[in-house]
Amino acid sequence: MKRMLFAWIAIATCMTIGWSCSNSDTDDGGDGGSGNGAQLLTYGFYAEDNAALTQDYIATVASEMIIRIPEGVDKTALIARFTTTEGAEVLVGSTPQVSGVTPNDFTYPVDYIVRDEGGSNSYTVRVGKILEKEWREVLVYNDNGLENDSFAMCISPKDNTPYFFLTRVNADEVEAGVVASFNGTTMTAGSEFTYNSENTLIDASNIDITADADGKIYAVYYNSAKLSDGSTYDRKYYVYTGSGSTWTQVGSKFGTTGYDSTIGIDPATKNPIVAFRSNAAAGSVARRDLDVNYFSGQSWNENNVISDIQGKTIYGYHLRVFNNTLYLCGLVQNAPGSYFVFKYNSGSWQPVVNALPAGMSQTNMVGASFAVASDGTAYICAGGDEDSNGTWYITVYKCAPGESTWTRVATPILDKASGDMSTSSKFIIDLYNDQPVVLYKNLDTNIPQVVMLNAETKQWEDPVALGTVEAGSYFALEFDANGVGYAAFLDKGELNSLHIYKFDTEPDDLPE
Repeated sequence: MKRMLFAWIAIATCMTIGWSCSNSDTDDGGDGGSGNGAQLLTYGFYAEDNAALTQDYIATVASEMIIRIPEGVDKTALIARFTTTEGAEVLVGSTPQVSGVTPNDFTYPVDYIVRDEGGSNSYTVRVGKILEKEWREVLVYNDNGLENDSFAMCISPKDNTPYFFLTRVNADEVEAGVVASFNGTTMTAGSEFTYNSENTLIDASNIDITADADGKIYAVYYNSAKLSDGSTYDRKYYVYTGSGSTWTQVGSKFGTTGYDSTIGIDPATKNPIVAFRSNAAAGSVARRDLDVNYFSGQSWNENNVISDIQGKTIYGYHLRVFNNTLYLCGLVQNAPGSYFVFKYNSGSWQPVVNALPAGMSQTNMVGASFAVASDGTAYICAGGDEDSNGTWYITVYKCAPGESTWTRVATPILDKASGDMSTSSKFIIDLYNDQPVVLYKNLDTNIPQVVMLNAETKQWEDPVALGTVEAGSYFALEFDANGVGYAAFLDKGELNSLHIYKFDTEPDDLPE
């Protein structure tokens, strides 16, 4: 009998924990129910017939069926209820089957024969557990001594491939940059950025990575090495695009001394934009301004400021595309302090929100990470003191379209160990099904943890620890267009390995 592909379907009524009441995997048809002879018309497990079930699980009839029931339910004596074409006999082996009465052991596949005088059809039923999504480690990666000071990750919107920009100490004893792609099982590293187009040695820092809508990868780094003649330090920013062993410098080097570069893509032109906090005045850019640099397709338009935050001390800034729009998030640390989100449109930055959350002291702000939902609601993950005891909390806020202030989401993210955060804490936010997810470090154990907002209760679920390895100071978190998430961190070990976790449907384990 020809086996056909099957697809999973869920009955719409929900359990209180959020799972569907009825779940079934079936194919599109096949010998069973589509040929001559007797046929099954309906099939399922009903709570009325099975004391272990609290609801009904009904299949779409096909030659091969998978019915998913809650994990832990005894499958050794499940009773099926079914209907057939008129006058048909149903057998499992040589045992006649009575709908709603005959038990069978579904720890193995159960094969049914439905027959009458006109012929017969065969059906196979497998019973599996309802598959949940979970975080699981998929790779521990170390290639030639990764540096523990930073790394960056992005997911290509074209094919949902994660890319990592890493630094490692090479034979020249400098921090060479390398971009690696992850195919879900293995990491493939490209060639090192060791010398730029001027043959100047590269000591890469302040790194970031992004991808445009076509999947074209862009990597930015700050070069703190000396020029090739040894006369002085380079202290410029470089952007490269490419893959594997082929990388092309985008325009000339640009900028001046600075910190923490971030790179984004203008969706309208697909040209990169780079921002960094300046450590030296350059044109209209003052020291500590956010220095914004735009690529025209031929060259870099350097040393630009955003008027709304000009002259401010900017930290925690990030460029990222959501809903085909480029956004910039960050915090203004000097008075008046604020957490801001701007969006880029037709060559200008438009404020979405620029305010300090109620209750937060503007002198006690640390970190900013953001995401934007499909309806335009902006979320930030921030840190600061919000109580009379001066305790620092990791907290998520949102600002809906048309509003101009931040509103706290649920309670601060607290557990026994991580409620009192320090100024060196790292955290990052992204969205899963438009609900915030936060990756942060437990300050007692140094173990990274992920916490997700429950879409129904609007409260934080219990945090999930990502293994037992102590994390360093740099994290990455991003979900692709299909809701598959990747969380990564560098550990504090001597080898500084990169740990990658994936949020996806747990592995299946069907009876064979």
